[in-house]
This record gives sequence, structure tokens and C-alpha cells, in this order.
Amino acid sequence: MVMGFPNGARSDKVDCGNGASLNLLTAISVDVLVKFPMPSGNQIVFMCKWNTNVGWLLQWDGTNDYFFLYVADGIVCRTTYPLNGLNKWTHVCFTFTSGAATGKGYINGVDRTDFQAAKALGNPAVNLIVGNYVVANLAPNNGFMAAVNIYDRVLSPSEVAYNYAHPNNPIKKGLIVGLTQESLFAGTWRDISGNANHGTLSATGVGPIPSNNLAGRQVSL
Repeated sequence: MVMGFPNGARSDKVDCGNGASLNLLTAISVDVLVKFPMPSGNQIVFMCKWNTNVGWLLQWDGTNDYFFLYVADGIVCRTTYPLNGLNKWTHVCFTFTSGAATGKGYINGVDRTDFQAAKALGNPAVNLIVGNYVVANLAPNNGFMAAVNIYDRVLSPSEVAYNYAHPNNPIKKGLIVGLTQESLFAGTWRDISGNANHGTLSATGVGPIPSNNLAGRQVSL
């Protein structure tokens, strides 16, 4: 099963709560496997724990054709990706250390970083939202997500490549949220990290749909 986002209002979301393990102040890696159509100009937020310039979010900018990681009040890492590469299964990973301009952005296991900046990670008193923005208006309409991983440390290039090739068996060291194709059941996306950051699906139509098994092999792109 994969997570489908059918709502034309783009209000679908997965709410993973505000558990203590989500308090990230030193480092972060975010890792998603997505497939979505993207008309030029549209924006998509794949996950966020952000409010009033505190926290972070992972977003696609459809005007400029890039993915980026946003921390506090600005972009800390960006990676250009051609528009014609979308609507295929795409693995996106960003790593970042608080206060350092050393963030990395990877597409399908390849370092595509083209911008870095330094910001301080903070922890807003809000829930982690997967598949949307804080005001629930930037879901990937008619798009899909098959894996979501969040770490409290920086993944190495080889670890990023491993997660790309093994979407149902991610690196476990430092994993604080692990949502896989095989942990999606009815109205809940179960967290395999052991931190109980389970995702509750919104009632607007988002839900699991059948798909090819992605476990243990490289995704066909």
C-alpha cells in the first residue's frame, strides 16, 4: 500500500503528534519517497514541524523546480531537479546540522545540492504533519507517498543511498520517525522507529491504496 492524496482542496494530511523524540535542536535528516504530478507554479509540502519561524519543513517549489529544506525563517539547503523528472517515484533526502551551512540535498541517492545556509533548529509546540503544510493547503493532490523517515542526526551519503535502495528497511540508527509502505493500515500510518510517532490520517479522503511492493529493491524511476 502507498499513501494517496486525492482531495482537490489539497487539505489531506497525516498528523504524527508532538512526541518528545521530535524535539530536534542539533541535527536532522528527512527522507521521503514520493510520486506526484506537478504543474508549473504549484507548491507541495511533504512534511513540516514549523510555526512562526520556528522549526522546519520539506517543500517542493514548482515555480523554480527545486526541493528545499526550510529552517526557522529561511532555506538552508536546496537542490534543483528538472520538472520533467516528476510524476515518477522519486527519493528525496535532506541532511542538516543546526547553525552550519553544510546541508545536503539528494535526489535518488545523488547529491544535487546547489545552495546552503546556516540557521538554528528550534522546536515549535506543534504537531509533525506529513503530506501537507501547517494550514493544510499544500498536499500533493493526486500524488503518492510510500516512505517517510526522520532522523536526529546527519545521514552519510552511503546511508542515503541505502535508504533509496531499501524503502521498506531504512537505516535504524537515529531514526525517530519511520513510516513505510508496509506499516500503513487503514486510518493509521504506523511508526516503525519505536518512538510511537504514529500518523493519523485526515478524514478528507487521504488513504492507503494498492501498489507494487517496493521492499528490498531499487525503485523503478
